[in-house]
Amino acid sequence: MSIVDFEVLKHLNTHNLPKQAENESTRKLEGKNGEIAPARSPRNVQIDFLKGLLVLTMIIYHVSYNFYQNHYSIIAITQFASGAFIYITGFFVGYYYLNRYPNRLDITKRLFIRFLKLFLIFSLPNIFLFLKSKSFIDVLYTYFILGTGKTHFEILLPIAYTLFFSSFLVLFVEKHEYCFHVLLIIPYLLVIFNIIHLPTNSLFCLIGLFGFANSLLISRLRNSLPLKAVCFIAAVVLGWSFLEFEIQKNSILYLLYIITVLVSLYNIGCFLSFKTKLEKWIVLIGRYTLFAYLYHLVIIVSAYSLFPIKVNACLTFAIIVFVTFILVVSLFLLERLRRKVTIINKSYGFIFS
Repeated sequence: MSIVDFEVLKHLNTHNLPKQAENESTRKLEGKNGEIAPARSPRNVQIDFLKGLLVLTMIIYHVSYNFYQNHYSIIAITQFASGAFIYITGFFVGYYYLNRYPNRLDITKRLFIRFLKLFLIFSLPNIFLFLKSKSFIDVLYTYFILGTGKTHFEILLPIAYTLFFSSFLVLFVEKHEYCFHVLLIIPYLLVIFNIIHLPTNSLFCLIGLFGFANSLLISRLRNSLPLKAVCFIAAVVLGWSFLEFEIQKNSILYLLYIITVLVSLYNIGCFLSFKTKLEKWIVLIGRYTLFAYLYHLVIIVSAYSLFPIKVNACLTFAIIVFVTFILVVSLFLLERLRRKVTIINKSYGFIFS
């Protein structure tokens, strides 16, 4: 299997699933008005594994940032996770929604609802912070446009913006795909050559839209380019750039770094059987990505407010293990409660689905 073979994403790996699950993955259900609606497919374990690894990377990042006394090297290594989450948000719009829902207006509605949910999840915990600002314009400009203010769950805002713009792009992007790519490349070139300076939220949103664009191109590129050679050359360039700590300063290198890491992590998952407890725990975290992201931050921020100290590497590692353990136990409990208590399952679905 090619190192960049994302085509497998279009076909869920059902060879490890029971026969009944495989049949259910291909069955179609009848809608309310008699039309044929897509069946609910089994989850792609490799994608959940990838998302679980990204959440673990975020745990390492946030614990190191808050507690580790020499955190700069760890931050440099794990900082890709924020951009990676935003990139795969855009990628899944093209990979999942465009393939699953033939009605483009239905996709627009679903994406816009998810945008509103994430926007509210970001805004509500920060409401008191916003009230301290001098004016509404100041709040709007600093936090929602620039993204320079210090907030809780700041990654949710560019993810929400990616979903917002994608909800309208899906209406015409397939008919005008090349125009979409050109319009996307232009602002990126302007940033690279320092002609314009985009704020943080705009740059992250651009990464998300690149993920959307790449999901449209990937099936064509894999058959027309020697991608293994391209990836090898990119790895050499990225490795040299990383040693020079230039990745965070160059938007193209940062984007390539994100893609390379995501592809590598996904391909690792393709070679696993997911029979060990560790693999199952990572997949569990990936199934509850948004909840796990919010919950681990609450744990870390609460712990730091009680013990605002800087510690050495050994204690930092112990805190990472402790936070991960609490998260996994909580997810096991949540999953059991969702199966047994209907109101909890519906509430979770209403907020996070």
